[in-house]
Amino acid sequence: MIYHITSFTAYLILKIFFSLKVTGLENIPLKGPFIIACNHASYLDPIIIGSLRRRRASFVAKEELFKNKFFAWYLNKLNVFPLKRYSSDSRTLRGAVRRLKKGGGFVIFPEGTRSDDGSIREGKIGVSVLSFITKACVIPCYVGGSYQVWPSNSRFLHRGKLTIIFGQPLQPPLVRKDTKKLDYYEFAQKVMSQIKALKEKPCHD
Repeated sequence: MIYHITSFTAYLILKIFFSLKVTGLENIPLKGPFIIACNHASYLDPIIIGSLRRRRASFVAKEELFKNKFFAWYLNKLNVFPLKRYSSDSRTLRGAVRRLKKGGGFVIFPEGTRSDDGSIREGKIGVSVLSFITKACVIPCYVGGSYQVWPSNSRFLHRGKLTIIFGQPLQPPLVRKDTKKLDYYEFAQKVMSQIKALKEKPCHD
């Protein structure tokens, strides 16, 4: 209930005040595990993705946000679990794998952190590893306008228009034992190239 109320409220706010336009939502499968791989230029990005209620998906957020017990409870209701930054946090990987193997969805930002200037950076192999382990398809996703609305150097929102485009699902990577790192790397770059291609597509409701 809390998830749906929050999601619906976020969508209304984004639609009314920032003219949010969505394309390709039908590319998110109605059944089975899926990973949404998205560019990351603003704190708004997970809110935008979470506002689209075709299927529920899990997110991660920095561990510091969970220090307040009430806010931690609220984030848990929104399918958000903690990430210990600047270290190898195996709990986060296990949590993502567990949700995907149960047939759920997971949102990942392959760049690993927000872009300082709104540009799309090189992706890391985490998206490849998750997809390979769980056999979840990967849906490239491009969010446009979020950097202009809430850039990294601002504490306040600005006027602007938001778009989000979902691409065709990519099947899990084929990973060979003797070229595992290369296969992971190439798949991650394929995902990022698809995200960049979506940037050039027109968006419509």
